[in-house]
Amino acid sequence: MIDIDDDVNLKKLQKIQSHCRKIHVQKELIKIRNEYESIFNEIEGVESDLKVVWPNESIPICYPKFVSKKQSLKSSASKIVSLKTPILKDEKRDSALKDFNQIDDIEKINYLELDNLKKMSKTELISVRESVSLEMLWIQQAIQSRIQYLKLKKNLENQRMITKLKMGEKLIDNPLKTFGLIAAGALFGYTIAKSRFTSRTQPKVTFNYKDIIRVHDSTSLLKYVRGKLKKYPPSLERKTIRLADDGGYDPTNEFRVMQWNILAKALCYQEGESKIPTEAYDWSNYRLWRTLEELIRHNSDILCIEEVDVYEEIKPYLHSIGYTSVFCPKFFSPCLEMESNVGPDGCAIFYRLANFELVNMSCEKIVLNSYINSQVFIILQLKHKPTKRNITLVCLHLKSKIEYHEKRQSQIAEVLKALKSHLIGSFENETIDKHPVLLLGDFNGEPFEKFYNLIETDTELFLRDAYTLESGLKEPTTIKLKRYNTEMIRRAIDYIFYTPQSLRLTEYLALPLDDETMNQHGLPNLSHSSDHLSLIASFKFI
Repeated sequence: MIDIDDDVNLKKLQKIQSHCRKIHVQKELIKIRNEYESIFNEIEGVESDLKVVWPNESIPICYPKFVSKKQSLKSSASKIVSLKTPILKDEKRDSALKDFNQIDDIEKINYLELDNLKKMSKTELISVRESVSLEMLWIQQAIQSRIQYLKLKKNLENQRMITKLKMGEKLIDNPLKTFGLIAAGALFGYTIAKSRFTSRTQPKVTFNYKDIIRVHDSTSLLKYVRGKLKKYPPSLERKTIRLADDGGYDPTNEFRVMQWNILAKALCYQEGESKIPTEAYDWSNYRLWRTLEELIRHNSDILCIEEVDVYEEIKPYLHSIGYTSVFCPKFFSPCLEMESNVGPDGCAIFYRLANFELVNMSCEKIVLNSYINSQVFIILQLKHKPTKRNITLVCLHLKSKIEYHEKRQSQIAEVLKALKSHLIGSFENETIDKHPVLLLGDFNGEPFEKFYNLIETDTELFLRDAYTLESGLKEPTTIKLKRYNTEMIRRAIDYIFYTPQSLRLTEYLALPLDDETMNQHGLPNLSHSSDHLSLIASFKFI
């Protein structure tokens, strides 16, 4: 065993760990590439003229190329990767393996424990954390991509999503074959974003593991987070509205849900001559901490959030206080067009392990007329531990811009269809109309659009809007200045829909629409980190 008190051996240990991680990551990369080729070959068939080549041997994963088997590859032969052995120079590999063999209990060494070693500089620590976090993020997204692709492929085979594809006037009998190239191209396209994930930016993941490990509960973490916000104004005040017919508070049967578009890190920037301080757009020093504060302070059991391009950064904080989570990245995220991007955004659901356990989960892509939409949604089925009741949640983010109202209607139709498909036969002795459902998200459309009527007139689900006032009106959930400060935009586009026949709405947090700064200059500001307000509601099982 190497003595870590020795400065020379400490550096050797760090070097060994670095090489071991690299070998592990590269083995995973080779496995992913091989499985990808297998999927591609299954789609194309043995008679296909196409094959996959990998033009770049570097980490992270490069975007695959599809070339003819007859095409001459002499010009690029030196760049094609061998998928049989890890990519390490012989001299470094031999050195790493030699040192590796000197350690008996290498598996017990946790690189996070280096935090406690005084001889390791802060710069070195940050470099190690960011490197490993980033490598694992790429692997995670590649694996998640394959899982979702295989599910989509299975749905096509079962003709659940589409039964036939129409090209001109000709009906194709084998939709999978026609759809194959679209799906195959999208598989690594959205995972690695056509290599822009690395060529245009160097993402940074700034986990503070030492601080996460130090806290063990929501109160302690909230105190720590607010300590980072001392020089800023307090967060927006929210008033709790308890409904008269709530049946009385019952801690064993009541749970709280949050819906919030957190505003992607890559999409938050100052436009025109805004009067909002530039600090309000700073993720590392302000928005990260204000976002965490909003997610923690309301003590929600379930968090449904959208525009999440910082999932890997906020996840450790929330997991440290008892949440677990699922994340579904977008196929073609607009974040990837930004120079400062940290990866694709998507939808995420966090839920408390103390109150809920996983029954089933599916990350879905919206497919309309054989076209893969960028928009995604998560279907998550949970069991409420205290009552043993099951509940299904859908977290989504629909197409933006007012002119796409018809597309949103079509997208909601597909979402409802997929939801019902998951509900049929999922739970014994429970029909669809009796099963608790929550449909939450940023719908990017207002109640006068057709998608809203499509939801509320569904005769199987009977969904209702938790944030509709008694007057029938909706209050704005996003307030921001239009580009170049020409006018203030106020739109009601975020929703929590629930099934009143199986869930009783007991309380909700009123929107803070009387905030003077927000009404004058819009969002985000130094009291709120997003251009959307969060929706928070509590429910009981009936």
